[in-house]
Amino acid sequence: MSKRLFASRRGARWDILLGCGGALVALLAGMTFALPTAAPWRTALWYACAGGAALALAGLALYARGAAQRSPGLTSAARRWATRGPWLVLCALLAIALNLLPLPAKWRGVAGAGSFLALGGALYLGWGLARQGTPSAYRRAFQAHAEGDEAAALAALEEVERDRPDFEEAYLLRSQILRQRGDLAASQRAAERLIALQPGLYHGYAELGLTLLEMRRVPEALEVLQRAAALAPHFATAHYNVGMAYREAGDHARAAEALARALRLGLNDPITELTARYELWRALRAGGYAEEAQREWRRLRKQRGALRLWRADLAQREKDPARRREEVWLAEIERALAE
Repeated sequence: MSKRLFASRRGARWDILLGCGGALVALLAGMTFALPTAAPWRTALWYACAGGAALALAGLALYARGAAQRSPGLTSAARRWATRGPWLVLCALLAIALNLLPLPAKWRGVAGAGSFLALGGALYLGWGLARQGTPSAYRRAFQAHAEGDEAAALAALEEVERDRPDFEEAYLLRSQILRQRGDLAASQRAAERLIALQPGLYHGYAELGLTLLEMRRVPEALEVLQRAAALAPHFATAHYNVGMAYREAGDHARAAEALARALRLGLNDPITELTARYELWRALRAGGYAEEAQREWRRLRKQRGALRLWRADLAQREKDPARRREEVWLAEIERALAE
């Protein structure tokens, strides 16, 4: 198997670098227009400002394209924000820039019209996102879940399911809560309802696969989690779940491949990244890939800060049923790093 499959280092996000760098160049060039400047220098500043703005717009377009590529298979709300959110930000920034830039008098009318159109586009996109917004009962359920009041969360979710039976995030949160409480059969039913409602989305299969994994039904869980990863191939967490399922199945090579891909795509938080890198190191070592395992070990030791973050996070989750299991896992990683 190719060593490239085990490469876990994430590449640079050129879309973000391009967007931020271009915006900085445009901003700095625009600020200098207030200074007395000779005519040749002013022309150069105009070119710098326009070039920086073009780079920023190109970076934002690349980010939007990447977000759209990563969004297939995610929940409807996530897909809407991934595809429309960057363009909403672009329209808002363009409206602000056209009002603030010190354009020549002959261009001010065009800039005003462009600013008006950009603001209209931002309002249109924002209204489209708000019109399909989150029910208040779901927000109450999410808040109650964050505070550890699972009974209140489940009661609020029943209200959501009664008033908005097509709101898939309610079934997703219900499945997660029930799985964390250990009610695996009920969690499985909620995940299956989500799949029946939205068979083309990632999260139903992901929750069903994780629940089956908790039930020790590893072959079934692996099949379902692979289906989830196929629906959202650019979603790092999907490959992380597949890697963990392969670890349970004892297939070290495929586990290492999936975990390395998850790390390359970029996981959401440092704690998940730490656990993924730890499990990748264990899979490589168990599979006999000594050189790759040593490389991952060096990267793993650089993430000691995530251990302190994890400890602090667990201290705030006294009512979380999964807390004890995470503490055991954290202690295991700390012992390994202390060797």
